[in-house]
Amino acid sequence: MTSEKITECMICTEKFGDNRLPAIGVCDHDGICSVCFLRMRALGKDMSCPMCKVKLEQVICYPYNSKSAEVPLFSSFQIWNENLSPGDNTYDHQSAMFFPTKYYRKKVEPLWSRTCSMCPETNRDLKQLRGHLQSQHNLHMCMLCMDNKQSFPSEQKIYNQSSVSLV
Repeated sequence: MTSEKITECMICTEKFGDNRLPAIGVCDHDGICSVCFLRMRALGKDMSCPMCKVKLEQVICYPYNSKSAEVPLFSSFQIWNENLSPGDNTYDHQSAMFFPTKYYRKKVEPLWSRTCSMCPETNRDLKQLRGHLQSQHNLHMCMLCMDNKQSFPSEQKIYNQSSVSLV
């Protein structure tokens, strides 16, 4: 543990804490939150460090301690295939990232949710969710956003076609 701690994500500027955990790769650059790393890696297919552009085979999301002035180094963790210690961690295959299991279930899994925002219907993919919204609620998802915007399924905007307003 050597570098001075950064308190917010350099990309989204969200403060680190229970809702936004920091993440590091083998280059030990900190200052990027787990959600921004996840977005870059899983949606943007960019597996490099946003600071130094080194390819990162794995990224570790770690608990934020506001009382400590230091951040852990990547080498302070032990990786065996899809297992990480210390701690109870979950490996995300799409992003090749390790997350504390409790955080993964509370914050990461909901990002991938394809549950209708109007009713409890859960769909297997975005195409099915789009069809459900249109047939059951007369609502639409923007195809340009779905094809080009790096958004998780739960972040996709839903529109009423009779107006340009957001639902």
